[in-house]
Amino acid sequence: MERHPNVLVTGAGGQVGRALQAALPGHRALTHEQLDVTDERAVLDAVWDCDHVVHLAALTNVEGNVAA
Repeated sequence: MERHPNVLVTGAGGQVGRALQAALPGHRALTHEQLDVTDERAVLDAVWDCDHVVHLAALTNVEGNVAA
């Protein structure tokens, strides 16, 4: 039986993360609330058994401007 890669998506609560969850069913996805990517120990615990990590955490509209 073929083994599928173990993929972890960080920043999964954002727009791209949500879209990727729909496109890749069965992968692990963690939001900012579930994984603080600035916490080294938490990140190491989350990724130790992953084949791939898709890191999508990002800030958007950082100045608080509303697009016209």
